[in-house]
Amino acid sequence: MKNSLPLLILIIAVTLSVSAYPQNIEFVGSYQLSNSFEVMVDWPLAYVCQHFAFPNFIVLDVTDPENIEMVGLLNYSHSTQDFDIQGDYAFLANDWDGLQIVDISYPTDPHYVGGIDFGDRAYAVFVKGTIAYVADGYAGLFLIDISDVTNPTVISSYSNNFSASGIVVRGDIAYMTDHSTLLQTIDVVDPFNPDGLDSYYGQGYARRGIALYSHYALISAWAYGIHIVDIADPAYIVPVTLQPTPGNCFSIFCKYDKAYVTNFEAGIQVYDISDPNNPLLKGYYQTPGNARGIAAREDYIYVADEGSLQILRLTTTSTGESDSELPLATDISRNYPNPFNASTTIEIELSDAANIDLSVYNINGQKIENLKSGSIEAGSYSVVWDAHDVSSGVYFARLTADGISKSLKMQLLK
Repeated sequence: MKNSLPLLILIIAVTLSVSAYPQNIEFVGSYQLSNSFEVMVDWPLAYVCQHFAFPNFIVLDVTDPENIEMVGLLNYSHSTQDFDIQGDYAFLANDWDGLQIVDISYPTDPHYVGGIDFGDRAYAVFVKGTIAYVADGYAGLFLIDISDVTNPTVISSYSNNFSASGIVVRGDIAYMTDHSTLLQTIDVVDPFNPDGLDSYYGQGYARRGIALYSHYALISAWAYGIHIVDIADPAYIVPVTLQPTPGNCFSIFCKYDKAYVTNFEAGIQVYDISDPNNPLLKGYYQTPGNARGIAAREDYIYVADEGSLQILRLTTTSTGESDSELPLATDISRNYPNPFNASTTIEIELSDAANIDLSVYNINGQKIENLKSGSIEAGSYSVVWDAHDVSSGVYFARLTADGISKSLKMQLLK
């Protein structure tokens, strides 16, 4: 009891500080589910996976967040814990079923195309180029060749002797969380010979959540909060701070200088992390269920909240601060006007210099026009689509940048 007293005092203090802080997050809409676990948004669609529940993969139209509609579902497996999306495919970390690959080129008809089992529990997946990185529990990290999605094959593996639970890859470095060391950095420049660089040990254990911001990593530590570490040199991880959170910290999503955090039974919090040494609470919301996965786009927050998908809105931004000059994510943020007549302006954001392709597709997935392609620098861009010669209907603008694919829905009215 004596050893647990400081932690109890810390939890009480954090709870009181959250209660005293203005909420600054409002409810917008929800969609009832059974056991939602993770969410990703490729606007106007939101993809949700469920854990030990059917359907295990769901496609929702969130164009109108107050009236969410299901457009597609998959009942292939019932144990999905995490997923990633690249192009026309979703890559599912399916617990004991390993990695499963789903064709989502037609959102109304997601269907299984291939998969591979590793013998342990696939907790998390991150896709970069033709490689899927899978955190597979006590089996460690697996690197999977997905150049043929119908026949994924193991390239190599890296054993960490603990339970791998989360994975993010930036450049040639994989950042993997596990239940014991919190964070490991792994050099994957040679995918056939991954090489461990450094490990970070801290209070608590990483249930899964990890996100990168600038040269920092944010790690969710169950019952303790957010560990922030400096990864400027991946071979030498430097602790920065531990930000206590109420409840059990589960998942983290970073966009620009904001960290969106789920805390299971304690709902969600949003922090300003422009100064990683001193994260500032900007808002919180007590969700009705256990908050697990989280994503954000513009002012909207999407929460996989066990029994539902919750869509919330951040109603205030930091005073006096501004987002980073360069985007910290690659996105196709919006088009205006929408609906439109004759022409519309599409806005894209690139966090790094990249080879891009920005094209327009019709509702059947056929390419209508290429708007921009080639190598461009990081930054924000506006591209005009002149649709004078195109008939009325729904179209999708898709941005592909070095293996990352984002799209948005546009409506042409004449």
